Amino acid sequence: MRSAWCVLERYSHRSNTHHAAIRTPEAAAAAVVVVVVVVVVVVVVVVVVVVVVVVVVVVVVVVVAVVVVVVVVVVVVVVVVVVVVSRLL
Repeated sequence: MRSAWCVLERYSHRSNTHHAAIRTPEAAAAAVVVVVVVVVVVVVVVVVVVVVVVVVVVVVVVVVAVVVVVVVVVVVVVVVVVVVVSRLL
């Protein structure tokens, strides 16, 4: 009876080891998939952040350029009006 129990216990350990060996490649594949997904998500987030920053910088540059053009036009108009009014008077 004792030897039968030992055989059963050994078979159980071998069976568990065998199943663990089968699960290891699956676990490794799952880990690789998780790592790839995380890397892809990080890359996508970084690309989106870079695109948003570039768009914000372009918008700021355009707004500053428009403000500068408006200020220059207003200054030129004021100077022309002052010169014309001073000539008329």
